[in-house]
Amino acid sequence: MTQERKKWDRDITLKYAESAAVNREAAETLARKFAVGFLVVGKPTGEPRGKIFIPKGGRISIGRDPTRCEVLIDDPAVSQIAAMIESDGVSVFVVDLHTTNGTFLNGVRLVSGSRSKLKSGDEIGVGHTQLMFQDLKKID
Repeated sequence: MTQERKKWDRDITLKYAESAAVNREAAETLARKFAVGFLVVGKPTGEPRGKIFIPKGGRISIGRDPTRCEVLIDDPAVSQIAAMIESDGVSVFVVDLHTTNGTFLNGVRLVSGSRSKLKSGDEIGVGHTQLMFQDLKKID
């Protein structure tokens, strides 16, 4: 079942990427249908890098390891896998994965291993990178 879910998530991601290349509006419509929210990942310079959609019932890993993370952060202060964003299909959570330098939610360091519910506008800090969560229900 897990392998099927991963394949399905990859297929949806590919379809989104293909749509985004051809028609941005169609891509946004597709993403809204299969996602509960998205992260806007900012560079340390403050320049936005784009959206990463969070699939319903899915997980997104954040860290330096390109083979295991969907959100890559090129920062030596960030663990290979530092944090995870999880959706239970309705709510979205950030999970600190026992990192040395911590994961921050709205400027407050999360307890190592803790899981915190996100709401629209919440900022997640990992290393020198800020990610902002946006709930898709709030922008319809």
